[in-house]
Amino acid sequence: MSKRNVMYVVPALAATLCLALVTHGGAPAPQAKDVMQGELAYLKAEFAKPKLLKKAERKARMSAVILAAAAKAAGKDGEGMVGEALKIAKLMEAGKADEAKAIVADLASGKGTPTKTPGSYKDAIEFELVMRVFSSEKVGGFGMEKALEDLVDHKGAVSGEQAKAALNLATKIALVSDITLHFGPEKEEGAKTKKAWKAFSEDMTKAANELAASAAKNGEVSKLADNLGKTCTACHDVFR
Repeated sequence: MSKRNVMYVVPALAATLCLALVTHGGAPAPQAKDVMQGELAYLKAEFAKPKLLKKAERKARMSAVILAAAAKAAGKDGEGMVGEALKIAKLMEAGKADEAKAIVADLASGKGTPTKTPGSYKDAIEFELVMRVFSSEKVGGFGMEKALEDLVDHKGAVSGEQAKAALNLATKIALVSDITLHFGPEKEEGAKTKKAWKAFSEDMTKAANELAASAAKNGEVSKLADNLGKTCTACHDVFR
């Protein structure tokens, strides 16, 4: 399998998936907090625009769900933000951008109201949109697939801004794997089992966190990025 085909969107799969509340490792709290702050800044900047186009609205929903996963992994620093972030995604889906914008403003200023019942990823987003984060920005994604491919091609260690970018990317992928874990097969068929889905998701988390750890130490990333891509391909070979 080519390293250039490490990830892709699987729209047809979305219809067969359901949410199960489960516990997952996610990303280390310090890195998750950085992603949390980054997603908040992104949403704040998007909502500062006069009008969001449809593609931008979808990206805002994706960002809000990543924000929820990051807040969950950040522990105390993200307390109360998980439910609010999921609410942003749901409001965007319902066409209530002004209400979503108000929540973003509150969270960015530290005035967010904790939500006792966070809700679910399934209620906030479709699985196809979760996977679309890896797609090119031209088609409404965040270009994470291309960024991972670039790390596979990178020779030697990373440093400076490149190391920060690699750390951020790996952390986001670990958080996405936390989200995907909640979308297991509703009906098991052959190799498409809940156990397999959980194992693939956990492999993705482990590989993403190994890449993040190396990037954080200005280490080499090519092999680890390739390993991460292979965990995605292995899952796609079964669930597609």
